Order: sequence, then structure tokens, then C-alpha cells
Amino acid sequence: MTVSNYSIIASENNSPAPNGAPEGMTPSSVNDTMRVMMASSRILANGFPWFEYKDGTKAGTSSYVSSTKFKITGNDSTAHYHIDRRVKIVGTATVYAKITASSYSAGDTTVTVVLDSGTLINESITVYTSLLTANISAIPENIIQDITGGMVSGNTETGLTVSYTSGKLNFAVDNQTWAQITGKPSTFTPSAHTHPWADVTGEPVYTTRWPTWSEVTSKPSTFTPSSHSHVWADVTGEPVYTTRWPTWSEVTSKPSTFTPSSHTHPWSQLTSIPTNANGNRTVSTSSPSGGSNGDIWYKV
Repeated sequence: MTVSNYSIIASENNSPAPNGAPEGMTPSSVNDTMRVMMASSRILANGFPWFEYKDGTKAGTSSYVSSTKFKITGNDSTAHYHIDRRVKIVGTATVYAKITASSYSAGDTTVTVVLDSGTLINESITVYTSLLTANISAIPENIIQDITGGMVSGNTETGLTVSYTSGKLNFAVDNQTWAQITGKPSTFTPSAHTHPWADVTGEPVYTTRWPTWSEVTSKPSTFTPSSHSHVWADVTGEPVYTTRWPTWSEVTSKPSTFTPSSHTHPWSQLTSIPTNANGNRTVSTSSPSGGSNGDIWYKV
């Protein structure tokens, strides 16, 4: 006999001694009943903070429904088996869980739980509920705060600093490098940002030097001086063409045929002019006269 077998109505605790206190008890029965009550109280104390509530009366029973559900037969006890309350379920093994739903229908309170580990099995079970409700306010607030505050002492932090002062948790986010920032905007509107550039590190810094030509992208296909204000000296790395004529090796698309009539080179530009066997070579603007046999004459 345990406390959970007692009724909340005093007159109903009249079972034969020692499990009750009926009228006309003999002195020895009174002694036996008192001893059972004392033992029941001790058993209850040893089981704290768990208590077999059943349906709030000695007549309630608990039984298996599924791997995550049990039911309490008797009075509507959904208020007691409320969401987030902790339960201990004892069968072949003892498991602990948290209530996620509770409903009453046709004499049964069906309770859904999420177990810390394992599952419920189809067997006889005894259900205990925590003495503490999910919304209890009996614990001093400062005790809870100090316990929580102690959790940020010696903890691991990345990218922020957490401290506990006067019942408050304080969070400070470290400055992030550009590489650590995700979701960067595709466009940057200065009016929408208040952080100075100094808050962001790791980005390349462009100086006031002019870029080399190889660094310039989207070069124009044509270059109109009037539309550019930069002088040629501002751009480096490109070949500079002077006023000299290119050599023949630098000329591309050379003509496949050469027509003499289209050229007017002066006589001074002609070299390797043939001579006769005697080495004689005469240039004249008039008809030849005199000379030796075998001479070669050129008219100019």
C-alpha cells in the first residue's frame, strides 16, 4: 500500500486495516495502520521528485497505447498531464520523457510524449509525473538566473562574446572579415549601411595609381580621344608606335604580285645594274653615239 492508493476523500480510506482505517478498529489494527501510513510516507519521500498521480484518485490506472503514447483511465486529467511536463515511465526498463500533447475522450486521458531515449513497449507500465510543473513559479527567479549565467563561464564562443551581469546575458558580436560574411548584397547602397569601411577587413585596397592595360577590362573597340580625359601616359603596358616606317618584316598582307608600272623609284634606288663583258655601262638621255663593241646603254 502506497500513498497513491489513498483517496482524497477521507471517508473512502476505510479499507480493512492496515490499508485503511475502518470504524471500530482494535488497538493492534490502529498500530498496524499507522505503521503502513508511515512506510507509505517514507516510500513517497524516497521517490521524490516523482509521484504516481494516476487520475488524481486511487481508482485511476495507466496503460500502454503506442511507442510514444500512454493513457490514464479515469477522470479528465489533461490539466495535470500538460505539455512540457516531465514523466517517468516504469516497465521492463525505466524511461524519461517530455509531454507534447494531452487529450481526454471516453474516460481516457491520452498522453503523447517524446522520450529522451528508447521507446515504449506493449507491457504493464507505471507512470510518474514530476512534482515540478512546466510553468512553476515556486523557484526563486535569481536562482534560475544564476544557474543560467554560470553556463557562460568557461564556455566556447566563436564570433561573439557572452557575459552575465545583474541577471542579464550580454552578447557582443565580433567584427567580421569580408571572407566570413555570407549573403553579401549584389549592390551596395551607402545610405542603408552605417558601418565604416574600417569595420571590414580582408578586402583589396586600390591605390591612386593608374591600372596597367592588362588590368583594364571592357576595352573600347575604337578609341576616340575626345571622349577620354586620360592621357596616354596614364596607361602602361601597351606598345607605342613612333613615326618611323615599319620594316618589311613588320608589314602584313603583302601583295602577291608586284607591278613595276605602279612604282616610280628614282634611278639612284636601283642597284646591281648589269654591265658588258668589259665592265662598260653608259647612261644617256639621247641616242647613243660612239662607244665600243659590246657596250650596254641605258636610256633615262
